[in-house]
Amino acid sequence: MLDLSPHINSLLFSHDCVVVAGLGGFVSNPHSAELNKTKLRLTPPYKEIGFNSRLTKNDGLLAKEIEDKLNISYPEANSLIEEFVSNVRKSLVESNQFEFKDVGLLYYDMSRNLRFRQNGTVNFSLNSFGLSSVSAFPIKSKSEPITKQAEGTVTPILAVPETKPEEEREVINIAEAEVREKRSAINWKQISVASACLLILLYAIWIPTHMDSLKDDDFQVSDLNPFKETVCNSYELRLDLPEVISIPKEENILKLPSKDLLDLEYYNVSFFDENDENFDPSKLITIKLRNFPAEAATTRVVGSYTASYPGMKYYIIGGCFSLESNAVHYVQKLRNEGYDAAIVDIYKGLFRVAINAYESKEEALLDLDPIRQKLLEGAWIAKI
Repeated sequence: MLDLSPHINSLLFSHDCVVVAGLGGFVSNPHSAELNKTKLRLTPPYKEIGFNSRLTKNDGLLAKEIEDKLNISYPEANSLIEEFVSNVRKSLVESNQFEFKDVGLLYYDMSRNLRFRQNGTVNFSLNSFGLSSVSAFPIKSKSEPITKQAEGTVTPILAVPETKPEEEREVINIAEAEVREKRSAINWKQISVASACLLILLYAIWIPTHMDSLKDDDFQVSDLNPFKETVCNSYELRLDLPEVISIPKEENILKLPSKDLLDLEYYNVSFFDENDENFDPSKLITIKLRNFPAEAATTRVVGSYTASYPGMKYYIIGGCFSLESNAVHYVQKLRNEGYDAAIVDIYKGLFRVAINAYESKEEALLDLDPIRQKLLEGAWIAKI
């Protein structure tokens, strides 16, 4: 049997794929030069050879190589290939492997899968120029003392560095450059962490000095910003004299002092009666007295549709209106029906319209039922 391994070996140097018809194809995968930093090995460019059992179609490359080298016809070359493939398959069945000389080993694994292991002694890459792997040890930058023994004594002698040609390139120590780069990166990382810790420490010192603002009821998240401009509280000197409030007569709804208090210069009053639930003695208004002739200003509204009702205390109220115009229209309607109606006052923002006025409650009660039957079922009595 003719071994075709040398022909396959020869073709793998110049081709990326060599197909053995009926068996499979040898496929090369080129690799560039590599530096193994762990094993300190420098490997030249090489081709990684694999085997693909699906490439069985004859491309004529191997047959043409055999035809030229053995000086035989093309059909005879194909016959040699068929015979070679038959012997390879027989060897795989009997010994589970077949070795292609200077190419690699074809074998079956435990799962009966066809595998290929490349021969590591042959480099099929033409770019390697016959170079082999070499050890790449780091170059020491400092010269070490060399000891020389002469006549029984040991004298340290420093190695004299060789002079380099000007055109010779500087040798770069790869290992030391990588270590220097790593140290530089680590230093930056440590500086960043230290800066962050310092900022957190300063912020922790700043917070206790501003606890007063954090305890306020109007605390906001923006108060935690140390760069926020702080507005200091401002104070104004209080005057001895209280604020003077002037109220026109037509808008006066406060209870003013009686004549025996007119000698006072100031008087404290409230918008609410002492019996009112909203009355607060701590929230009074100080008014400067100006010789008011009357005892107190009335809360009645002055106008053509209002009435003073002198001496009257009890009123039959017909309605309350938020708009004065509605109250005036209602007064006109009542007057057209013969009632002495008028707007008597403003109570809680509402204009109250009285149908009639009376000196006593008994008189008002006598007219209340007839008014409820004839005019307004919801009428009521109010003391003003």
